[in-house]
Amino acid sequence: MRKRKTAMQKSDLLKYRVPKLSAGRRVRSILQYEFGLSRALIQRLRDNDRVRLDGNPVFLTRIATPGELITVDLDFAEESYILPERMDLDIVGEDQDFLALNKPAGVLIHPVGKEITGTLANGVIHYWLSQGVYAKFRPIHRLDRNTSGLVLIGKNQFAHQSLYNQFHNHSVEREYAALVEGVFDAPAGTVNAPIARKPASIVERWVSPEGQPAITHFQVVETYDKVSLIRLQLETGRTHQIRVHMRHIGHPLLGDTLYGGKDTLITRQALHSCRFQFIHPRSKETVSYTADLTPDLQRLISLLTKGF
Repeated sequence: MRKRKTAMQKSDLLKYRVPKLSAGRRVRSILQYEFGLSRALIQRLRDNDRVRLDGNPVFLTRIATPGELITVDLDFAEESYILPERMDLDIVGEDQDFLALNKPAGVLIHPVGKEITGTLANGVIHYWLSQGVYAKFRPIHRLDRNTSGLVLIGKNQFAHQSLYNQFHNHSVEREYAALVEGVFDAPAGTVNAPIARKPASIVERWVSPEGQPAITHFQVVETYDKVSLIRLQLETGRTHQIRVHMRHIGHPLLGDTLYGGKDTLITRQALHSCRFQFIHPRSKETVSYTADLTPDLQRLISLLTKGF
C-alpha cells in the first residue's frame, strides 16, 4: 500500500511554551513529562526530525530556555495491512486524536485468525483512506464480538499512548449497561474478585485466587419481573470481567450462555458500552463520549417494561 501525507496536516502539531519553572530542563525531559511521550515515541520523533525549538531543529539534550516554543510534529503517514472495506459506521464523535464509534453486536473489533474482513478495523481503515488519512488502527479498548456499544480508537501513537497511561492510573471512566437475571437485594454494590482463565479453556474465565485483580461497580437502574437493568463501571479491564463478575454474584447477563445466562429473550449477551470519559492528551480537558443503546436492547427493555 502506497503511503502519503495524512489529511490531518498541522493539526497534528503539539506545542509547549517553556515556562520559568522549566528552566534548566532538557528538551527530552519536557517531551517525556509535559507531553507524556514514551521513550519509544521520543526515539521515533528524533529519528524522523520531528521536534523543533522556535521552529528550528534541536538536539533533545539541549537545555530549554523560558519563553521558547517546543513543537512536535505527529504527522506520520503509516502503513496498515488491514484490508479496507466499505462499512456503515455509527460515528459518535471524532477529532484529530480520537474516533468514537457505536459498534453493533456480532462484529469483531479487528481481524482474528481467518476472519480478515467484516471487522470494525476494516471499516475504519476504509473510512480513513477515503479522507486521505493513512494511519494504523489503534483501539483504546476492546469489546467482545457480541457486546455492543462505544469503541474508542486512537488516531495516532500519541493519543493511544496517553489513554494507555490513563488506564494504568485508573483515571479513565468506562460505563456499561446490562440486563441481568434476577432482582438485587441492594441498589448498588461492588464486586472485587480476581479473574483467571479457566483450566482447559482458551475462552472462558472464572473467579480464582490465582487470577488478576478485578473490580466492578454496579448500580440498579430498573427492576422488572426477574430481570434487572444495571449500570456498571470498571476499575480494571480483565477479559470478560463484567460477564464473569455478574455470574459470580448470581446475576448472569441475559443471553450470555457461556456464563449461565438464558437466551430466551435475547440471543447475545445483553451488554452495551455506553460511556467513556478521559482527559484529552492535547487539550487536557475532560472528554466524554456516549453511545445510545442498540435497537435490540431498546426493544427488549420495551418488552420488559410492558411485562412481556
